[in-house]
Amino acid sequence: MSEKNSIVIGFIDKIQKFTQNFEKISNYTPEIIALVLFPVLFFFFGYFHEPWYDEAQAWQIAKSASYHDILFYLPHYEGHPPLWHLILSIFAKNNFPYETTLLSVSFVFSYTATFFIILKSPFSRIIRVLLPYTYFLFYQNGIISRPYCMVMLAFCAIAIFYKKRHEKPITYSIALIFLALTHPYSFVISSFLALAWFLEAIKKKCFKFSKFYISCIILGICYVLIVSTIFPASDTIAANVKSENSIFIKILYTFFILPVDCFFSDVCDALEFHQFAFYELILNIPIGILIWGFIYFYSKNKDFILQTFLITYIPTALIITKYFSMQHIGVFAPYFIFIFWLIFQNKKETDNKNRKNNTINKLFTLFIAISLVTSLFWSIKSSVLDVFLRYYIGKEEAMFIKKYNLDKYNILVGWNYEHEYSTNLLGAGVLILPYFDKNIFYNFNDKDSKKQYAYSRLNTKKQIENEYKKWRNHGLPDVIVGDADYRAVYKDESNKQEYIVVYSNNDSVIKKGTVGRIRVLNILVEKELAKKLNLKEIEPRYIERCYDLRHLAKKITIKIMTAWEKSGKNK
Repeated sequence: MSEKNSIVIGFIDKIQKFTQNFEKISNYTPEIIALVLFPVLFFFFGYFHEPWYDEAQAWQIAKSASYHDILFYLPHYEGHPPLWHLILSIFAKNNFPYETTLLSVSFVFSYTATFFIILKSPFSRIIRVLLPYTYFLFYQNGIISRPYCMVMLAFCAIAIFYKKRHEKPITYSIALIFLALTHPYSFVISSFLALAWFLEAIKKKCFKFSKFYISCIILGICYVLIVSTIFPASDTIAANVKSENSIFIKILYTFFILPVDCFFSDVCDALEFHQFAFYELILNIPIGILIWGFIYFYSKNKDFILQTFLITYIPTALIITKYFSMQHIGVFAPYFIFIFWLIFQNKKETDNKNRKNNTINKLFTLFIAISLVTSLFWSIKSSVLDVFLRYYIGKEEAMFIKKYNLDKYNILVGWNYEHEYSTNLLGAGVLILPYFDKNIFYNFNDKDSKKQYAYSRLNTKKQIENEYKKWRNHGLPDVIVGDADYRAVYKDESNKQEYIVVYSNNDSVIKKGTVGRIRVLNILVEKELAKKLNLKEIEPRYIERCYDLRHLAKKITIKIMTAWEKSGKNK
């Protein structure tokens, strides 16, 4: 045995010994500390977090959309089942405070899941008390308040009821429906979990006839209703995104790299928008295969792989090749935790299998240790960065507008004018309006206070021109907030007024312990009005993106590959 191997094995033995000693603590002190510490840290770091677009959009839908639109119209464009919006609507429509309520609702789901993980999961004690603090469960799915906070709780419920799924089919089916209502990808996983359960029950005939078929009917009706609700409209933006990656690369990612991204790698910025570097595929695919190997080896029976894991993961992995972004990993990290939960449900049998192959057991121990340390590091660093950096625009811009009473004037808010769907995506408006009682932007849904959210809908050129015409009817803007190509709207008239930058600030979108993107928002005021309000012209910031070493390596790799391909074509 080489010296390096002996060092690694010695390190693994120390980890196992520490875990065993931690397990022997006689009282519930570690569990109590973990349960008490979670809300303290959650609300401390959550206090500093600025809601980003998806958080604000959900709140604005809950606040100003009708229940008819929440249930039957908007899900076709938002891509989410309406449960999250319905829950938020209870508070938003009754004028509860915006940021505090969002964080509190997210906390309820996150903390309930934490409770079940710490007290009910079959993992070793050290994993149970640390798992709720990892990146996806604590920060990405908790502090950032989105429907993902419900996903882990739904998986916990299914895992707890899994053993008695045949004896108590109605209870199990309710847990499956809850999962289906949390996210479209969770819906796919839920429906195939139901299929695996149905096939297993029919094969083994291990069910109470009436309750089982009642459950199947309830599930079938619910799944049909959810599909009819969230099936994307033909003109929704997400269904029309052009990808920079081939279908082959996407399949490689979803089958072999996505599991690694859930635990300790950082490959996916957005599967649709950013081309992967070759080295990222080469380095991560073997680790992905190793994770699959662990799942196979530690399964309490090999039928489980076919009945539960493959039946749920394969179709989901194929579906997400259509549209997938980094935040969607927030569904799959809890999914893999759930899979390992099921695998280790029968602890005695698992322990016996572990003794049969000490090498694989040691590899798995090392994998868990690295995963926990990496994810905890991401969680800690992201939370700390969120304290010292401004996560997203919105609040400070709203305060600036209020300070100088700019909402009394004609305000034009920016849109994504680089794309054909431009006039529907007024992101700055969505982020600023939660801090006002009414719609202050004349080009945002015709200043309709009953629709203070953006439509994720593609526009034709004719529709864009019709929007421009409506905006022109309001006259030239006095104030311009964000990226607004107002010259394209007003054309020759735009020369009649001169604007100066009076406010410029940037956000810092944080992901996995790094600043993944920095963008700038400027506020411009008509020059004479600025003098009247005693606003001075400032130099705008010019920051487009923050590149860490990984982004730099990716950029260099892509340039080398592009140059190599061009040289091959020239030959």
